[in-house]
Amino acid sequence: MWKPFEKYISVSIVNTLFHWISFSFFVYALACSQSFDNLLAFLIAVSFGFIANARWAFKNEATKKRYFLFLWGYWHG
Repeated sequence: MWKPFEKYISVSIVNTLFHWISFSFFVYALACSQSFDNLLAFLIAVSFGFIANARWAFKNEATKKRYFLFLWGYWHG
């Protein structure tokens, strides 16, 4: 029971790092608005988190349908 939880936590930490790094990159490279840069970084982090958790932590298939249902639930939940 602890192994999937440890993997989930590991993915969450890397996911947060992806968000910070990509947000910092977009702020300096794109020079767009902060909210737009944060949205791009968020989408990258959410996509990575979904795929990594599905494949590595939960040993499941990351399909397009599951991804869009995940996003729908994230924004409307």
